[in-house]
Amino acid sequence: MSNHTKGPWKATRDDLQGYYAIRGEDGTLVFETGGNTLHTKNRDANALLIAASPDLLEAAEAALKLWDKHGLGDDDDESAPVYSQLRAAIAKAKGE
Repeated sequence: MSNHTKGPWKATRDDLQGYYAIRGEDGTLVFETGGNTLHTKNRDANALLIAASPDLLEAAEAALKLWDKHGLGDDDDESAPVYSQLRAAIAKAKGE
């Protein structure tokens, strides 16, 4: 799946309206938080996390490639739980 808007994404806060607009590199609107629907602290944290999503996905995929290249993440390896968690997070981000 993973046909998301190309990153990086940027969160821009509109203090008057009380929302964030998350936009792609080309200015495409990716997501917009809904005004006062969430407590400001949560809304702000959520918007920043959403904006970081493409970077996080890219970093997770790069880490997985490194693990695979060096044969880490096998059942005998102490990093196996983290490897599995990383694979699951990537799959979730891609809708798999």
